[in-house]
Amino acid sequence: MDQAAYSALYSRLTKPDDYAELAREYRITKETVHVLHCQKIVREVKSRHSYVMQKAPEMLERWKRGETFLKLARHFDFPPALTASIILRTDGYSRGHIQQMMKEPSSIDKPRIRRELEEALENELVYSPQRLTEQVERGKRTENYIARWLDKRNAQYTTEAQAKEAGHQGKTPDFLLAHPIDFQGKKINWIECKGSFGDPKEIRINYRKQLMHYLELFGYGVVLYWYGVVDGHQVKDVGIYEPSAFRD
Repeated sequence: MDQAAYSALYSRLTKPDDYAELAREYRITKETVHVLHCQKIVREVKSRHSYVMQKAPEMLERWKRGETFLKLARHFDFPPALTASIILRTDGYSRGHIQQMMKEPSSIDKPRIRRELEEALENELVYSPQRLTEQVERGKRTENYIARWLDKRNAQYTTEAQAKEAGHQGKTPDFLLAHPIDFQGKKINWIECKGSFGDPKEIRINYRKQLMHYLELFGYGVVLYWYGVVDGHQVKDVGIYEPSAFRD
């Protein structure tokens, strides 16, 4: 996707009701639109979290006057599950208790909290247990794809999980190759998998937190963004690719 199209699409990511139309217009899947929207929500949460936390006493007061978790979430433009969590924490519930209620809202003995929390979770796009599980599954799907790709080439590798089991304490890519292999005209030493979309901001964050360390430790490698990338965006000495680059 070129930068202009991406910027236009990103500015229109506001609600799930628009996913089908945006997918048709930009010729991408609805799942890709959803993933992009989730990335946007996460960034907005980071930028607005302090402000919303300052409003926690007001949120609790309004909730006690009868406004629902979902209504307050929409008023403060904040994810429903996080809004509910902030209100309940401010009301004295422990984090552990809230997490348990999120996992099993049907077991909540207070009818109002049960009803409103179920409503909040149904409207949550990022931070509910179900959505968090979906994020993990997207990452696993990407890793399984690369594992099959490497196995077809009889490439030897150590996964991140295997490295941790072996006691490795430092940063490790999803696949550390025992021997470099040829890919896109270069020798690569590792592959990192991302169940996300590689827009410039996402790539910069990943580079700072992970990729630059892999580069320093293991040499040149590549990262796969399962839901695509913005055309032409690269970082120093790390290859940025989408799934089409790994097709046989």
